[in-house]
Amino acid sequence: MKARIELKKRAGFSSFFGTAKLQIVEDQKLLTDGIYKHIRHPLYLGEILRNLGIAVFFTSIYGFLIILLSFFFLLVRIEIEEKMLLLAFGKNYLLYKKKTRKIFPYLY
Repeated sequence: MKARIELKKRAGFSSFFGTAKLQIVEDQKLLTDGIYKHIRHPLYLGEILRNLGIAVFFTSIYGFLIILLSFFFLLVRIEIEEKMLLLAFGKNYLLYKKKTRKIFPYLY
């Protein structure tokens, strides 16, 4: 939730729900501090942890299968988003990618 609020407040998105759509908005800024200093996609990490928590809570093997499937789709979405960000921010985004991990701090 905090990452979505930061996107709205500081990156230039006009609404809280506007951050759910893959888009580059006018005058958008590349956030590289706060949580974004460590990982590039904290919103997706939050979604993964939320989904995992629900599956654990309900002790559901089907829930875990759904988590694996949704994780795959998140990875596809991340690839699309990173291409958009590279087009929008160019060299700055490349430098940022070299310093950070995609989803999991210090791992991936």
